Amino acid sequence: DVAPEDRGSLQAVFDHVAVGWNAKVMQLTKFFNNKGEVELVFNYCPLVQAWQEAGASPEDIEMLCKLAMAGDEAQLQALDGIKFSLDWTIAEGGNRSCHCTFSK
Repeated sequence: DVAPEDRGSLQAVFDHVAVGWNAKVMQLTKFFNNKGEVELVFNYCPLVQAWQEAGASPEDIEMLCKLAMAGDEAQLQALDGIKFSLDWTIAEGGNRSCHCTFSK
């Protein structure tokens, strides 16, 4: 969890999301862009991999991804003044990564 006093800090969000086992599993690339936003690129998704192995259709995988991301987005709403944008996902097909942006 991000400490209550740090919930409006992009650096704290960056440090929380983009380190440790999560970064390793998701093969995460992270950076601050020239607009002062945090951009994260997830180069692997174990959920998409599991859904593919289970035989889910591309349409079902896209829907399941949206459901999973809705849970993540709900958690992010607790962060004071931090905006979250999911720009594209692996599940949408043709993308080799998921890309999201955090901004103030």
